[in-house]
Amino acid sequence: MIKSIFTYIIVLGIMISSSFVSSAQVLLPIKKDGKYGYINEKGEVVIQPKYEFANQFYDGLASVKIEGKKGFIDKGGKLIIPAEYDKVADFKEGMACVKKAGQWLYLDKTGKVVVSPDCEKAFSFSNGTARIQKDGKWGYIDDKGTMIVKAIYDDAHDFTEELGGVKKGEIWGYVDRTGKVVIEFEYANTFDFSSSHELANVDINGKWGYINKAGETKIDAEFDKAFIFWDGLALVRVGDFKTGKYGYIDEAGSYVVNPKYFGAHHYANGLACVKKSGSKTDKWGYIDKKGDYVIFPQFEYPSEFNEDGFAKVRIGDRKTGTQGYINKKGEFIWKDK
Repeated sequence: MIKSIFTYIIVLGIMISSSFVSSAQVLLPIKKDGKYGYINEKGEVVIQPKYEFANQFYDGLASVKIEGKKGFIDKGGKLIIPAEYDKVADFKEGMACVKKAGQWLYLDKTGKVVVSPDCEKAFSFSNGTARIQKDGKWGYIDDKGTMIVKAIYDDAHDFTEELGGVKKGEIWGYVDRTGKVVIEFEYANTFDFSSSHELANVDINGKWGYINKAGETKIDAEFDKAFIFWDGLALVRVGDFKTGKYGYIDEAGSYVVNPKYFGAHHYANGLACVKKSGSKTDKWGYIDKKGDYVIFPQFEYPSEFNEDGFAKVRIGDRKTGTQGYINKKGEFIWKDK
């Protein structure tokens, strides 16, 4: 009897350990011979390419496409939620927004329908709320499906830092989760508040700057385009879309990296991909927060580093080039022609 108990404890421990390793394992989607599968951080194929499409893992699950429909697998490759949906969004805050037979639904991680809103469009939960469109107008529901902000707006952004950007006519403002207008409608455009800096980028008379949650201007509107703070810095552009240059500012509005790049992405995991000119021969590379190249320009296609420290890139053209994933040293962990 005692031996049986010890055997059970050992087996249970192995199962728990295996489950932990599986859930913590880094998996990256790849495409090979027209099918999608997954590799680990060593570049080893751990889920064979067999899907029509495969996305990144979020909250331990990833959406995959099988025979024209979408479902979700776990990191062991097991189909947890059947592939029976026409559209899916990644899991966020424990739920995934999906569409089936014209109906939008929210699923938990077992595939159970937990919210079934009556709407034309729906988006993922953010900050405990989700924006939905009903009768052509936008509002917000909570995680029980209760309409907490009436669908009376012409457009809306996700809630962040307890506020949601909403559009009335041609101007934007912000409401709280009771529907109260907290920041008045006076902006030509707005975006989400950064959770790390509690600043939002807004369009004030054709120029972009940043406001705080009280609606006070914290960084003057002097940029031709400004983006959300990401990884401690914000991407901004000086000049128009075709000829302008990109750089990066801190929360005081001071340049950390001067605007000198033709193309640039957000900082992520301490690095940002940039391109100096619009020339077809010019390549993308990665700089650190001092503006120094860590990975020298060599890519036709770059992407931001994910939270695990990998970026998808391509060298050469789409048909004959080499694509794959690099680490923060610029080394390929996996590549395919």
